[in-house]
Amino acid sequence: MLCQLSISNFALIDQLDISLQSGFTTITGETGAGKSILLGALSLVLGSRVQSSPLRDAERKCVIEARFDVSRPAIFEFLQREDFDNDNPLIVRREIAPSGKSRAFINDTPANLNQLKDLGALLIDIHSQHENLSLTDASFRLFVLDAYAGLLEQREACKVRFYAVRKLKQKLAELEEKQARQLLDQDYYRFLLKELDELQPKEGELSQMESELARLQHAEDIKTNLHGVVEAFDESGGQLIGTVEQVKHLLAGLKDISSDFMDLYNRLESVSIELEDLRAEVEAQQESVEHDPQRIAELSDRVDALNSLLFKHQLTEEEQLIEKWQELKQRTDSTDQMDEEIQQLRGEWEKAQEVYQKEAQKLSKKRQSVGKKLAEEIEGWLRDLGMPKARIQMDVQDAADWGEFGKDKIDVLFSANSGSDLQPVHKVASGGELSRVMLAIKFILSKKTSMPSIIFDEIDTGVSGEIANKMGDMMKGMSLDRQVISITHLPQIAAKGVQHLRVYKEHIGEETHTRIKPLATEERILELAKMLSGEEVSSIAKENARILLNN
Repeated sequence: MLCQLSISNFALIDQLDISLQSGFTTITGETGAGKSILLGALSLVLGSRVQSSPLRDAERKCVIEARFDVSRPAIFEFLQREDFDNDNPLIVRREIAPSGKSRAFINDTPANLNQLKDLGALLIDIHSQHENLSLTDASFRLFVLDAYAGLLEQREACKVRFYAVRKLKQKLAELEEKQARQLLDQDYYRFLLKELDELQPKEGELSQMESELARLQHAEDIKTNLHGVVEAFDESGGQLIGTVEQVKHLLAGLKDISSDFMDLYNRLESVSIELEDLRAEVEAQQESVEHDPQRIAELSDRVDALNSLLFKHQLTEEEQLIEKWQELKQRTDSTDQMDEEIQQLRGEWEKAQEVYQKEAQKLSKKRQSVGKKLAEEIEGWLRDLGMPKARIQMDVQDAADWGEFGKDKIDVLFSANSGSDLQPVHKVASGGELSRVMLAIKFILSKKTSMPSIIFDEIDTGVSGEIANKMGDMMKGMSLDRQVISITHLPQIAAKGVQHLRVYKEHIGEETHTRIKPLATEERILELAKMLSGEEVSSIAKENARILLNN
């Protein structure tokens, strides 16, 4: 329950601290005194967005803090899940700086607006005048029936199934789109792959072939030059080896005289051996060189083909071309693999959809079975609220599109008088009739849900007399196992509160302040008397107020 609300620098409020009790609390005050400001401040601390600057003093920040006495497991689960301290009392604070920047805290830990909203939904149900029109909201009508039927957990399970189906369908659509894009490119990829399959590139072959091709293309020059080299080695030509042998023979006579001559001899011996090897190698190379036009043509064709593909794919090395080859193989193979993946995913989607539809059918069947019973209960309370001829029908129909909570849409049909056709309640009911229908619904749902606090903001609009008295009794009855707060302008309701708070304006100099105070017994009598007769309070009005209070 809401234990305390502290408001600083908000609208007409400079500083306000409100302590609230369990049970039934009524709040009264003249029009414009600031009752709506209290709800506005509470809405902000429960996650509403700041619509315009609420600051009374533009130089100071606004601080709104609410303290709650909590015991519901769902609240503790939320705090644990969102990593907030599990303290009691629970403290929720909202701060709005002069710059317009807003900060929020749950048990002194920073929180975002979504977290405030989720927590607020577990703490307080605020019913304001305009919420009578919530019967225009299809999701609210469906919630009413599901809450009454005890289907809230089952519909959450259906919601999980629905989003699982939607996620799989989205994934399937993305994969099919990807496949379609790939199929458009497949002919081109297969053409490129065919070129590489025919060429069969090998790592390092281009440099080897270019070297061999150069050798073949210059075969005559190579052979002529190598022949000259061989002749230079021979005695008949340059007598190179013979000269070395002659020098070696001269040094042979000196090598035993000194180690220096031995070193010279050995070095010349090495030169002699190396020259012999060189001559043999040159001669072998000379003999191996042949002009082969067919081989030249073969090598030229392959080198040209490789270079052409390198240029086509904007590559520089055959290793990169081989990588491109493998990539094209994977791309063309992936179409077949994607077919299998799509078929598997489609099977998962169809199975998930089947499970979701079964859940939705179960929900629909239960809704059909309890709709008539709920309508009869609402009619019973409407009779107590002065509408003896009122008729209600919970019309469960198939929705055009299945949604997160199943296949149904709910219309609340209404007729206030005998002989009138049933029509959607939000279209034909007056303001007073809507208030009574909503109170009946809230009263019935209060027995089905565990909301710790309910706030009614002038739900009594359009009613008076005995009907107002009955509405007060209903709200007081609801307060037996939860906190109920009613902002009212009717004395019949105000008198039933265990706690009665009065909101009023105080003028200090040129400034106007909103104040609130709990009323003692005599103060309550005076307040009720003013509500009955106006500012001029008569003794009769006081007596009537006393009677109301004692009843």
